[in-house]
Amino acid sequence: MDDAEFSTIMKKKGITTFWNYIDSGVSVKGVINQLNPKHFTLENYYKGIGNHSYIERMSMMIKMIFFIIMLSIV
Repeated sequence: MDDAEFSTIMKKKGITTFWNYIDSGVSVKGVINQLNPKHFTLENYYKGIGNHSYIERMSMMIKMIFFIIMLSIV
């Protein structure tokens, strides 16, 4: 299917907007779904990165905190 055909089908179905999100998280044990706030919490994330070195854990936490702050601004 080429772009024009895909576009025609989507227009016929009334679909005009596509949504995507940036996955900036690191896959860790205990974090099932980053879009589910019950699964994706800083506490669960921190537990999941517990087997990494101190330096790796701190860099992952800083990245995650920064990403959360950026999401709250948008």
